[in-house]
Amino acid sequence: MRVLILGQNFADKSGGGVTMRFLFSLLNRENVSLATTTDSFVIDDLLYCKEAYVFGFPDFNYIIPFLGKNRISKIYSAYDTNTAIFTNFNSFKSNQILSRFIKISRRIGFYIFLRKLVVTDEFLKWFDENKFTVVYSQIGSYYYLKFITQLIKKRKFNLVIHNMDDWPKTINGTSFFGQISNYYIDKNFRFICKNAVGHLAISKFMAEAYEERYGFSWNYFHNGISQFFFKYFEDSYLNEDLSMTSTFNFLYAGRIGLANYNSIINTIYAINSINKKFSFKIQFNIVSPDVELLRNIIKNFDFVSCSDFIPQNELLLEYKKADVLVLPIDFSKFSKSFTRYSFPTKLVEYLVCSSHVFILAPSTALFTTEVSIFDSVHVCNKSDILEIENSIYEMVTKICNKSFSLKSRRNYCEQFVDFNLQNRFFTYLKLHSHEK
Repeated sequence: MRVLILGQNFADKSGGGVTMRFLFSLLNRENVSLATTTDSFVIDDLLYCKEAYVFGFPDFNYIIPFLGKNRISKIYSAYDTNTAIFTNFNSFKSNQILSRFIKISRRIGFYIFLRKLVVTDEFLKWFDENKFTVVYSQIGSYYYLKFITQLIKKRKFNLVIHNMDDWPKTINGTSFFGQISNYYIDKNFRFICKNAVGHLAISKFMAEAYEERYGFSWNYFHNGISQFFFKYFEDSYLNEDLSMTSTFNFLYAGRIGLANYNSIINTIYAINSINKKFSFKIQFNIVSPDVELLRNIIKNFDFVSCSDFIPQNELLLEYKKADVLVLPIDFSKFSKSFTRYSFPTKLVEYLVCSSHVFILAPSTALFTTEVSIFDSVHVCNKSDILEIENSIYEMVTKICNKSFSLKSRRNYCEQFVDFNLQNRFFTYLKLHSHEK
């Protein structure tokens, strides 16, 4: 099986990059190639593939010349020791006028048209020489939609598409250009769906919604957890010695950004109120590479402690020490649209651990309904600080007054253990790599 990964690069820190590194770990690097753009490719991508075709000029460029010009397209080999690699080469030129122009273009829905990616003879020559048996793509932009549409019209190949979120319906607003953008995205995405041999979503919620919206049979795969992580907590139990006079250790470990910043802040304010009112106390520990975003807020609260990085073995100990693991998701329109069909990798980690789980997320996030069946998972669907405070108090009361079992949680998580998930993905990919 010869696989071409088109679009998403391996080394990216986003969910798409993490998922790719996880799912493709069973494939021999000799059988994997990558095609991605100059503003995505980095040296570490070559740890996971034999070679990379990096789209630059003339394949990949801006429709307006003054926005900048990409480096020329180039093929990078994992075995070329003289390869000079760049990181995020040439995003838009930076000055206030252009920055404002790009912000406005995002707001009105025109941004997706600013860049174009075309199928060139040079790329087709490379594509033909490699004789790929399957092409896998996490399509996440309009220019990749257009590129794959062009490629389908020029060559016959086995295409497997994998959506990480519902971006075809959420990337643009309802402005005039936004509606035009949505029309062209939908048109091209439906064309690609029709010509793909495999259709993958990030969760079963998305798979069900996409089957109804686009037709075809959709499977689902996302990032899982390692067997080591799963076994590490195998003999762990929930702390049953907590009382209404105890200090509870809350922990959030993960990224901080648009998807959760406000909910983290509201959780801090809710805990601050609780610590003033009740005999039990809460210590909130945050481990994130983005803690600088919280520095000005948390300096006023002595119950919050932050770390920007701790080694994996120490993080596992932090998980074990935590009484409650916090999963915060924002309630903005943007966040609601992107989390509706998601299934956070962080949630799977939390469910494996020997701690209670507190989820702060809108009810539109469908995963909250699925995991709320576990008595040690506590969900708050309100963003108001007082509502969060009341939910935390109710959770603490339950923790102190009843027994809980982790067995059903762990049984549920077995489907996400790396070996099981990676084998299913490898089998799926091989099944859809048949010769046309």
